[in-house]
This record gives sequence, structure tokens and C-alpha cells, in this order.
Amino acid sequence: MLYYKVIPRSLPEVKFAHYFAKKDYQQEYFVSFPQIEIVYVKNGYFDTEINGKHERIPQGSFLIFCRKVGPAMFKAEKGIIHMHYTCDLELDYDCTMTDNITDTFNSTENVLLLPLYLPPSEETKRLSKKLIQIVSDHNATESNSIACAITALGLLGEISQICKSTLYEKNDISSSILCYKVKKYISSNITKNFTLTDVAAEIGKSPNYLNSVFSKNEGTSIGQYIAREKIHMLIELKKTRDITFDDACRCLGITDISYGYRLFKKHIGTTPKTYFENLKTK
Repeated sequence: MLYYKVIPRSLPEVKFAHYFAKKDYQQEYFVSFPQIEIVYVKNGYFDTEINGKHERIPQGSFLIFCRKVGPAMFKAEKGIIHMHYTCDLELDYDCTMTDNITDTFNSTENVLLLPLYLPPSEETKRLSKKLIQIVSDHNATESNSIACAITALGLLGEISQICKSTLYEKNDISSSILCYKVKKYISSNITKNFTLTDVAAEIGKSPNYLNSVFSKNEGTSIGQYIAREKIHMLIELKKTRDITFDDACRCLGITDISYGYRLFKKHIGTTPKTYFENLKTK
């Protein structure tokens, strides 16, 4: 299996998102672009060739293609109507590809570990609904672009957490599994207002136990991690989208705007106005 180690450096922009159906589908890429394509293979399968390595992507899988890795070929099963949903994201990111599983354990928390494909499972069925929603929202109106970008980034985050937790399960690292489940929940619900109790209920552990394990492994509490992730996303929204601080807060489930200001100052060390004015002068 091939894996991408991706470091995102900006909030993505959804360049296109559509549903596709065609017989005898084939696509070749010769030029690298700063784009990541997320594909859900609804019917048929892909034969792929990337950097001289061959993989078959089964029906019901998610295919992830980071175009920075170089030339690639995708070919569907002959004689079969091939169907897929796809979302193409443009963003600033660094990417390396590896087939060495042990190498993936050196990934830091800021690195997305993305498989070339995520095999069919109940998880892929659930995630396919999110991709279908992105396709629907993106094609409905341009005003959905921010929501689509956040959902798409969250989708990549969930795929990464599934990939990481699967690898850790194989190595029986139980505390790390819990931590990745926590991060998976947070990334998929980043636009909502939720608490440690909600996270613990979803995972099936007591809040105190879960927070203790997370704090020991990550060096921060779950509450602090949630706040940090929301502030990080808020900054990206402000930097890449023409919206107010108040609207950015609401996009991330922060309905108490005064709390959003206090949270920002606590984690960044200065007020939002000062921070973003300083960015303009750099």
C-alpha cells in the first residue's frame, strides 16, 4: 500500500466537485499541481500506476490522489460503467509518498497520513455521504464554498485518522488508538459546538479517563486541543476568505462571539484585530 505524508499549509479551495459515469474510463496526469483529489468509487474499480507502482482500487473505496507526487494513470474496468464522486481541492501543501509502514509512525500530529485508497467498509459508506454532500453543495451555489472547504478538510482529516488508527491497532498501541479516535471526532465536528462529554460519549469512555489518556499522550487536554484546532481553523478562514471575525466564529460553532475573542487572545497572545493587522504589514 502506498501512503502520502501531507502537511497542509492553507485552507483548501474546492476547484470542482462532480458525479461522473462513463464506460471504459481512463485518465493520465503528466504534470504536478498543488491539488488533492478525493474520489469515492461507486461502481467498477480503478487500476492505478503512480511512480511506477501499481495498485487496484476496489469498488466502494476512497481514492486519494496528491498530484504533487508526479505522473499517474487511472484506468477503469473495461466494459463496465464506471461511476464515482470526486472533489478536487487546491491548497498549499508539502507531500511525500512512502510504502514503508514503519516510516508512518514518525508522523507528527500536524501531518495527514493519507492512504492511496481506503478499502470498502462501514466507514467509507459513512464518509461517502460527506463527499456526496460536498458535490451537491458546491454545485448549488458559490456561497457554500467556505462550508465545502471546511467539510473537505475535515474529510481528509477523518481519512487520516482512520488510516493512523488502523496502523496503530495492528501494533496494539491502545492509548494511541484512543487519541486518534478523539482527533477523528474533533476534525469531523469542527464546525459544531461540542464538549469533552460529547467526545467521551461517542468513544464510549468516561470523560475523566479519556482526558487523562489524551493529556498524557499529547501533552494537552482535550478541551485545549479543541480550542487550538478551532483557533487554527479560524485564522485560516480569515486569511483565505473575505469574512469577518464574527462570521468565522459562527462557521466553527462558536456562537458566543465574546468567548471567541477571549479564546483567540488566550491562545494567540493578542487580540484578533492586532493579529490580523500585523499580518497585513508583513
